[in-house]
Amino acid sequence: MHDSLIDMLECPACHGELAWQIGEQREGRIETAEAECRTCRSNYPTREGIGVFLTPDLPRDDLWEQMDSWLTPHLREHPEIERQLMDGPLESLGPADKRFRANVLEDRGQYDEAKAVRDVSWPEIYTAEYRAAMEAQTEYVLS
Repeated sequence: MHDSLIDMLECPACHGELAWQIGEQREGRIETAEAECRTCRSNYPTREGIGVFLTPDLPRDDLWEQMDSWLTPHLREHPEIERQLMDGPLESLGPADKRFRANVLEDRGQYDEAKAVRDVSWPEIYTAEYRAAMEAQTEYVLS
């Protein structure tokens, strides 16, 4: 989300002013943040550069919450798997396990580490053609 937007945005529920807590920002873009309405106290997260401005009365199919609903509890129940996934050298993991490590790091709020692991796994999981198409599509959407 472009940081220039925060001055234009208001609470979709009551049109009140938003108070922003920016977590991560890069090159004029907000990657992670929380916006809270000063009037009605509704919260609106920004994750991976995308602001979610659903009013509290709307149903949410929040993928972040779904991820936490199975991955984090599973690792808590199986600490030996968590140790293998999180404590071993990155090079010892397969591409999908590297991606899982990135997901866990992201879930824990360690966004820079998650990005570094994801960047390593990306070329191992996807072909060069797929990555080029994805990057072109992202550039198209952002411009």
